[in-house]
Amino acid sequence: MKVTDNSILGIIYTLILAVIIAVFVGVTLNTFYPTPDYPDKDVFENVEHEDREPTKAEIAEDEAQMNEYEDEMQGWSQIASVVILVSATALVALGLFMSDKMPIIPNGILLGGLFTLFYGVILGFQSNERYLIFGVTTASLVVIISAGYLKFVKPDKK
Repeated sequence: MKVTDNSILGIIYTLILAVIIAVFVGVTLNTFYPTPDYPDKDVFENVEHEDREPTKAEIAEDEAQMNEYEDEMQGWSQIASVVILVSATALVALGLFMSDKMPIIPNGILLGGLFTLFYGVILGFQSNERYLIFGVTTASLVVIISAGYLKFVKPDKK
């Protein structure tokens, strides 16, 4: 039985491949570039066990730890979103250029690139570096449009 792009099995395989590609990219990012650790010391939790109100120094310490963590998370989100957007762009371009050579698999790679792109955009919104994210997204758009042009518009020289 030959599986085609439009068969139920082909569609299911495409969706499974797309999801596993997006998950793979996310897991790979988190493996080699993990998120910053959440502050261990919770001043307010320690104070509750002692049945007293937190002091101004304890409140300031807790706020300083949280501000530092938030700054680290924004930096992480910025770098992670760039890595994810570049990966998504590469996946979409790869899927486009593989589409003539085999059925089904390039569709899964393209859809996986789309899911990965959504993940990268969400991470980009968490970072405050909007111009950097705009630049990377613009570059991705140019690459994807160029790949689409080379694939679909530019005539083959046969």
